Amino acid sequence: MTDLGSIYIDTTKQVMDETTFNAVRLLFLGWSILLLAYAGFWRRRAGKAYYYSAVQNSCDKEKKELAMRGVLAGNKNAAGLYALMQPEEFSPRHPHKPFRQKGVRCVFGHYYYPKRYERYLNRKQRLACQNVLDFKDGQADGVDFFNSGISLLAPNPETVVLFMPCSAEWKYRKRFKGISNHIRHQCPDLTDGISYLKYTGERQSLHLQKGRANIQLERNYELTGNLKDREVIIVDDLLTTGKSLQAFKEEVEKKGGKVVGAIFAARTFEMPTRMEIFIHALLCYWKQRNKTA
Repeated sequence: MTDLGSIYIDTTKQVMDETTFNAVRLLFLGWSILLLAYAGFWRRRAGKAYYYSAVQNSCDKEKKELAMRGVLAGNKNAAGLYALMQPEEFSPRHPHKPFRQKGVRCVFGHYYYPKRYERYLNRKQRLACQNVLDFKDGQADGVDFFNSGISLLAPNPETVVLFMPCSAEWKYRKRFKGISNHIRHQCPDLTDGISYLKYTGERQSLHLQKGRANIQLERNYELTGNLKDREVIIVDDLLTTGKSLQAFKEEVEKKGGKVVGAIFAARTFEMPTRMEIFIHALLCYWKQRNKTA
């Protein structure tokens, strides 16, 4: 009986110890979850506060600092603001610096920001976007970005300047007439190629089509000018995927021409991922800490 009693007591004690341990573990887990939820709540509140403070701040340095802290606090809007305050930090292509795309040496004047990012933009960025839209609509001649591109690409004499085909001939003439007139009157070493295209109809505007990176371009023009053994520079309003540039380059090459460059009013800015933005902000934060340490 003594042995059975001892076994019973020991077993009961072991069960109680395990029950107590499990209860303590559950209590600890519950408190941990509550503390994490509490910390997350205040982290979100801090991120939102940093973002709104950044938006209202007129000093660029302080605005960037507040946006950075908002990024580290996990605020999505702060991440967008932080990236668009320094687009060249997040883009492999920079304005007024030639680069190669689709085998063509390209240059552009500004970044273009899709409308969904409008709330993050400063006055200069909004103005740059409006200039692109004005050029597309024929309200701006585009001579400034064209001259800048020509000076950077430095084409050989007698290079033909061709203009990227549009969805309709009237848009094509309206958009590029300013640069065409400028070439004929102010650029004697270049050949104006606006009349090298003959339109065969109209098509839907590429910018209005969804999934534009995967669509098949519909050709609504013919190249009628003599391009045999001629060097060519292409001019367009906006560079995004480069698909239009590649398609037009192939048409030029079929006619015996050689595309040596392309000039764009702007290049569409591609928003980096939130992780990329967070890592950038974290590195900047540690650099600041090390400087003050």
